Amino acid sequence: MNKRSEMSELTQVSRRNLLKTILFTPPILMFSKGGLFAAEDIQPVFKPRIVPPGQKIRVAQIGVFNRGNEVHNEFRRFMDKQVEFTAFADVAFITHDFKMKNYPDVPCFRDYREMFEQMHEKIDAVVICTPDHAHFAPVMHAMLLGKHVYVEKPMAQNVYECRLLDKTARACKVVTQMGNQGHSGAGTIQFGQWVEAGLVKNVKRIDAWMANSRRWHGWTDKAYPEETPPVGYDWDQWLGRRPFRPYSEKLVNGNWRCWFEFGCGAMGDWGAHILDAAHHYLKLGQPYEITTELKGPSDLIYPQGSVITFKFKAREGMPAVEVKWYDGQGNVPQAPEGYTDKLGMVGSLIYTEDYVIRGVSHGADYKIIPAAKMDELNKAGKLPRPEGRLPNHFQNFLNACQGLEQANSRFEIAAPLAELLCLGCIGQRFGGTLKYDAAAMAITNHPEANKMLKGPEVRAGWEAYDKQRPAKSKNSQIKSPDAVAWENLFADKTLSNWENPYTWGKAEYVDGEVHLTTDKDKWFLVTKKEYANFVFEGEIKMPVSKGNSGFMFRCQKKKNSVWGYQAEVDTAENRKWSGGLYDEGRRMWFASPNRDKAGSEDQKNASIAAFRARAGECYKQGEWNLYRIVCVGSHIQIYVNNVLTTDIHDEMDLAGHIGIQHHGEEGLVYKFRNLRIKDLGTGGEVYYPHRENAKSAAVPSKMEGAIYEAESAKMVGCSKADNQAGYQGTGFADFGEAGTSIEWDNVLGDKDGKVTLTFRYATPDNRPCNLIVNGTDAGRIEFAATRSFTDWKTVDMTATLRKGQNSVKVVAIGRGPNLDAMAVK
Repeated sequence: MNKRSEMSELTQVSRRNLLKTILFTPPILMFSKGGLFAAEDIQPVFKPRIVPPGQKIRVAQIGVFNRGNEVHNEFRRFMDKQVEFTAFADVAFITHDFKMKNYPDVPCFRDYREMFEQMHEKIDAVVICTPDHAHFAPVMHAMLLGKHVYVEKPMAQNVYECRLLDKTARACKVVTQMGNQGHSGAGTIQFGQWVEAGLVKNVKRIDAWMANSRRWHGWTDKAYPEETPPVGYDWDQWLGRRPFRPYSEKLVNGNWRCWFEFGCGAMGDWGAHILDAAHHYLKLGQPYEITTELKGPSDLIYPQGSVITFKFKAREGMPAVEVKWYDGQGNVPQAPEGYTDKLGMVGSLIYTEDYVIRGVSHGADYKIIPAAKMDELNKAGKLPRPEGRLPNHFQNFLNACQGLEQANSRFEIAAPLAELLCLGCIGQRFGGTLKYDAAAMAITNHPEANKMLKGPEVRAGWEAYDKQRPAKSKNSQIKSPDAVAWENLFADKTLSNWENPYTWGKAEYVDGEVHLTTDKDKWFLVTKKEYANFVFEGEIKMPVSKGNSGFMFRCQKKKNSVWGYQAEVDTAENRKWSGGLYDEGRRMWFASPNRDKAGSEDQKNASIAAFRARAGECYKQGEWNLYRIVCVGSHIQIYVNNVLTTDIHDEMDLAGHIGIQHHGEEGLVYKFRNLRIKDLGTGGEVYYPHRENAKSAAVPSKMEGAIYEAESAKMVGCSKADNQAGYQGTGFADFGEAGTSIEWDNVLGDKDGKVTLTFRYATPDNRPCNLIVNGTDAGRIEFAATRSFTDWKTVDMTATLRKGQNSVKVVAIGRGPNLDAMAVK
């Protein structure tokens, strides 16, 4: 590295120390005169690095599943010369040691903030493919650290976020790109050339529409649904800045798009592709009035259909214009006079002085209506077309990171478009007419709508971004044990900080010890307070070779019941399982030693033998035995008399009570003393602390290409199911009898031509189906037997797609298989 690039990377204070400064400096000092952000303009913590050509851009990606997988595959194409992936983050990394397919040595994080804290020195650019509501925070965080940013459309979910991101990008001088890839497409460039050539005159009316069925069509939700998140799913992180709402499958895996609080509906999804060229090249800016007609309005989800009328003032020699947006099933505008072709389900009509220009989406070519007029202009050589190699939207961003060219959809261009989309979403929330003062960023005639310009109230801990500083990760909020004093858990002789949830059992304080006895059955004495992250110590003395006890931690309770983690106290000489981890009232011996979840009898015996080898002699009969339990996030460690007996990661419970047990033998006295704890705080996940009814999370995607989940497709005679293990996404589609079908009606093709369709399925016997692509028979899919409904395999088919939107339909010939997903590559 030469001196110039070395100096551009480093500051006088090391990156690591400066990041610690920004994370732990109180805002009052940071923003005071002379503080870190004292200047009027926002300043990045680190200067952005323009990566010299010939060196690879070190890229981190936040959000890697669903659309994130598609975007990742686009950037992956440039790994030979331009890209090196150095970190990944996703709330759906369901294990602490998750590894991305094809990247065994690249670290993975659930909390992107922790990723930045640990990896910022190895990151030049960040690709962000999170849900709409979760764009703003990681984009802001990345830019403040001097990282270039590619983010999916729309760049943010409300007007305030769009403007603040644009302002921050300009101040930090980072490269930015919004993922409306059609902005780099031939059609968009072509439209701009037509405008420049004077072929798009005096536009006063534009109609645009997206009339396909959307996933929320038919929903009637009056409240947020509630389920328990899968074990390992970081729901707290998923919510981000938004207020707490209960987890539900109807909010995740693309379903977030349906809800006002989390998505931007059809407008934000497709408007960025359909309105982009007209908005940019006709310099529409922002409307002064938005009038919305609603079909099937709701307080929570986007309407079943709408017509939104945006009114724009005259500007730069162009007249005032009215833009109408149509969405909802089959909700298309009136065709131009004399137009006999089908309008299709996606598109735009731009009414010029001389003719109508017909657009589609995603940068596809524009056409002039009537066709004879287009032929005339073509023959006369008056229709300019893009020449040479067209820019690839993803490589365009990479080239910009290397100073080779400007990013096409940088925030100064993308933010005004995204603001327009956000205004349309507000119109769909309230209906009627809204008056908008863009200069003041205010809706002047509707106070509730005006509040939505800034979105819902920000949850505590996430407001740092509003002050232009990075937020701390959850792990960084967990206190160091060295900084926390011990708390005596036997606070007084009355045991006022403990409770017995049972109608039997007796606890007695005797000379600093607590003695447990029973006259009926086993029971637990538990703390009134819950603890999430902690270091616990306590001593126990049991009758020699009699009884069985344990220290409960992160446990849950109700009347006559306590369940959860237990550090085993085992007096049986033939077992010697003291220090093992038992899941009381739930999974039993699920680990350490692995008795019940082992794959075979040999594995079970090997696990027990390994446990006894390291821990079998740690417990001392008839003596006081010291237990130490350390819980930090998902990491659980148990020590018995200073021997590490259990060291695992598990997330069934992330907070709960401390407890001590009597196993139920009449006449036996269990003795406890010196119970103390260091409470390290509630950093880490704080919601859904116990998950005894939680499902297992879906497996990571096992296919290459753009992934389309079967359970979110249109189903006829099929049903969504999750009763078999090993599926990805939120479930799979269970086919019915002959004639039942599954259809993806929004399969996007980058260009006209052949592709490989990969289907992931499971079936105990042969169950072939017919493949229909864009209404045409494309062959027979041989779904050959996979042995069982939990043995998932893939089968490939070759099909021809057209550029833009396509329909792919699978129709059962007899009884159909279980179909998990389809990949397009």
